[in-house]
Amino acid sequence: MDDNTEDLWRLSHGSWTRQRSRSATWNPVIDIAADSRDNAWFVTSVDPDGEDSTVLHHSGKVWRQSTLPVRSLAAVAATGPDDVWVVSDTQMSNEVAIMLHWNAAGWQKVDHPCMVELARPSCRGRRYLEQMSLVAQQDGQAWAVGPAWADGGSPAVLHWDRTRWRQVDLNVVQTALTAVRIDPASGLWIAANPASGAPYVLNLRDGRWTKSTFPGGSPADRIIDIAPAPGTTRLWVHTERHDLAGHQRSDRRTSLIYELVQ
Repeated sequence: MDDNTEDLWRLSHGSWTRQRSRSATWNPVIDIAADSRDNAWFVTSVDPDGEDSTVLHHSGKVWRQSTLPVRSLAAVAATGPDDVWVVSDTQMSNEVAIMLHWNAAGWQKVDHPCMVELARPSCRGRRYLEQMSLVAQQDGQAWAVGPAWADGGSPAVLHWDRTRWRQVDLNVVQTALTAVRIDPASGLWIAANPASGAPYVLNLRDGRWTKSTFPGGSPADRIIDIAPAPGTTRLWVHTERHDLAGHQRSDRRTSLIYELVQ
C-alpha cells in the first residue's frame, strides 16, 4: 500500500490474493457487500484532506468507481448487480441520512421516515443517524439500523418492504445498534449496546422478536459485529471490553467471541 492506494485482499480456494484498482485510488474502505463470488461493492470513508466518500464495484476483473451526491457514506448492502443500497453518514454534518439504491441503470434517492422532520411516526425524534448499518435480503427486502453510538435518544429500525421504507418500533431506548445481519435459516439479527447495561442481540424469526444476552456480560462490553452461521440458527458475536486499571477504564481492551446456539 502507498499513500494514495489501498489494497484489498480476496480469499479464494484457500489462498489470499491482492486486489488493486489500477485505474483509481480511494480512501480507506469502511464497508463491504459481496452478493456473489465475483461481484462485490465497497464504500470508502471521507479523506482527511476533504475528498468525499465513493462507491467501488468489483465485477471479478474490472473496478468501477462512483461518486454519489453525498459527502460521507456509512454502509452498503447488496443482493445482486441490480439491487444495491447505500446510506450516507451524518457524523460529519447536520444533514439528514440519505438512502440511495442502485438498479443497474443508475443511483436513485429513496425517501425514508427519518428524512422528514416531525414525521409520524416521529422516527423516535431523530433527524440524523450516524453510522447506520444495512442488510439486504434476496427477496428484495432490506433493513437499516442505527445509530452506532448510544445517546439520549432512541435508535431507529427501518424496513424496506420492496415498496417503501417503514419504521419498526421495538420500544428500545438509549441504545446503540451496531450491526444488522440476516440468514434465511436464523432470520434477522440486530446487535444492541445500551448506554447502561449489558449488550444483547435481537432476533426476528417467523414474525417473532426474541432477545438474547451473554454469560458474564457487563456494561463494559460492546458488541463490535455479529455473523450468522449460514444455514443454521447459530450466531457468532464479537465483543470488546475496556480493561480496568484500578477503578479507571484503561486503553487496553479484551476481545471475546461468543457462539449463540438456539
